[in-house]
Amino acid sequence: MTRTAFVTGATGFVGTNLVAALLAQQWRVLALVRNPERISYLSRFNIELIEGDLDDAAQLAKRIPAQCDAVFHVAGDTSLWPPHRARQYRTNVLGTRHMVQAALQQKVRRFIHTSSISAFGERDDVVDELSTPRGAESSIHYYQTKALAEQEVRAGISQGLPAVLINPCHILGPYDTSNWARLFRLLKRGELPGIPPGTGMFCDVRDVARAHIAAVDKGRLGLNYFLGGEPIRFLDLMQLAAERLQVPCPSRTVPKSLLYLLGASKELIASFTGEEPDITRESARIVCGHVRCNSDAAIRDLDYQISPAQQLVNDTLNWLQQENQL
Repeated sequence: MTRTAFVTGATGFVGTNLVAALLAQQWRVLALVRNPERISYLSRFNIELIEGDLDDAAQLAKRIPAQCDAVFHVAGDTSLWPPHRARQYRTNVLGTRHMVQAALQQKVRRFIHTSSISAFGERDDVVDELSTPRGAESSIHYYQTKALAEQEVRAGISQGLPAVLINPCHILGPYDTSNWARLFRLLKRGELPGIPPGTGMFCDVRDVARAHIAAVDKGRLGLNYFLGGEPIRFLDLMQLAAERLQVPCPSRTVPKSLLYLLGASKELIASFTGEEPDITRESARIVCGHVRCNSDAAIRDLDYQISPAQQLVNDTLNWLQQENQL
C-alpha cells in the first residue's frame, strides 16, 4: 500500500532531494509551498502541491491528512543577517510549534524533524546523541532558533508526538544553488579572496534524504541522529574543487579577525543598500569553527553512509555543470 508523506521546505536543498528519494521509494508526496507558481526544481516531480505556510496551526492541520504516515518538517530559515532575525524566529521556532500542534491534532504516525548540528552550539567536542544542546546559549541567532525548534519538538514528544530528530553537518550534493555552490562559483571565476580557517564534516544530501526516510520505520523516537562525514579543512575541500575544475585555488586561509572585520563592513554597506550581504559577522564565526559529530547511531539504526569528500565535491560540481549553474 502506498504511503503518504507531508513535506515542508520541499523547494529547498534538502527538501528537493527528500522528495526525489521519497518518490524513488514509491511514496505519495504532499508538499507544502507558499506559492505554487514558484516551486523551483519541484516542477520536475510528480507530487501534489499544497498551498500554505507555517503561520497557523489550525490551517496546517487542515492540510495534513489524518494519521498521515510521515510528516517531514524540513523547512527552515538559515539567514545569518541580523535584519532577518524576526523572520527567522517566526519560521524556525513558531513554524515548528505550529507543525507540532497540527501533527498532534492529526495523529500523524511519524514526525521527522530536520534539525542541524547547529542546535548544539559552538563547541570543541565531538557531538553525539548524549551531548547537551547548547545552541540556545549561542549568540548566533540561527543556532538559537534551531535549538528552540528542538525544544518545541520535545514539547510535542511529551504530549505523545512520535518524533525523530535529524541533525546533519555541512551538506553537499545536487540541487545546491546557494550554499557551498556559491563558493564553488566564486572559485571557478577566480573571485574567491581566501579560504576560511575552519574544519567540518560533509555529508551527501542524498544520504541525508535516505536517512530521513529510514527514520520513519527504524528511528528511535525522541533521539537525535547526527549525520556527519569525513572531517576536512575547508582549505582542503576547496583545493579538491579547484583540482576538479582545473583552476587556481588560494593556498592560505584568511585569519578569523580579518573575516570578522570583512563581515562587519559588508553588514554596514548592507544597512544602506538593503541587500543581504554574502558575508556577515555570524557567518564569519561559523566558517572559522570546527564541527565534529559521531554518526554511529545513524549508521547503526538508519543505515546511514559516509561518502568520501572527493566524491561529494565531484558530484556537486557535476550537477552544477549539468544545470549550467557553474
